[in-house]
Amino acid sequence: MYPYAVIYRHQIYRMITSAFFHGGLMHIGMNMLSYAALGKTLENHLGTLFLAFTVVNSVVYSSFLYLFISVIASMIGYSTWMTTQSLGFSGVLFHLLVLESYRNPNASHSIFGIITVSSKIYPWAMLLVIQFLLPNISFLGHFSGILTGLLQLNGYLKYTIPSPESLRMYDDLEGLTFITNCPNFVDTPSNDQYVMFMRTSGENASVGQMFRGAIIVIQNLWDTIMFIVLGRRRQDDERPVHESYSILNEDEWNGIPSQSEIQQSEMV
Repeated sequence: MYPYAVIYRHQIYRMITSAFFHGGLMHIGMNMLSYAALGKTLENHLGTLFLAFTVVNSVVYSSFLYLFISVIASMIGYSTWMTTQSLGFSGVLFHLLVLESYRNPNASHSIFGIITVSSKIYPWAMLLVIQFLLPNISFLGHFSGILTGLLQLNGYLKYTIPSPESLRMYDDLEGLTFITNCPNFVDTPSNDQYVMFMRTSGENASVGQMFRGAIIVIQNLWDTIMFIVLGRRRQDDERPVHESYSILNEDEWNGIPSQSEIQQSEMV
């Protein structure tokens, strides 16, 4: 992903292709191993077609969020993300990690066998821990993936992800037998309860629910910081953790950078 090229050079294709290119064999190998583990679990629970639509949505929406956040950051004086390039499937992986975490929200997860955190803050904990261990990776790419997962959880992707009824109909289409007859294909479950935690059907959340969701995101992120950095949770929470819920230097900002200014920065 390269926001500058997308906006100024109109290279829209980067919003899609950036998720499928990697920096080397180690990069793609680690991502695919993670996807094999996460994807298989969700596929068995949601069905093959649901997972496929989720991945496609993740690639598109996480790129839009990446671009949007980069532009907003430039407007408030932080232009680094506009000229920083990133690539890889990690944004999708963090999206899937959010879905998996909320599939069983009362569980707890271990981070590298060192600490254990509640399921709801697990994606945020991984975001911070991985960024600390590997500071050169794309924080914004991972963050955009988490936000996309939260959008799906709250029903905001329901118009681009078919309903369970539609997916079951697709499972039975003769034109898709070359896919549905594959040995590892997983049919869409007959019980709608498997998607209740994602709110893929029904009405969109109200404005009040949107604000409440934003507060929950901030609260979860704060819990993660308090636990990882300071080693404790909020003082008012007495329950156990498993029961709780190439970079450019930043210069003085004189407005969103023009194309010529960014080109000069790249030449330095």
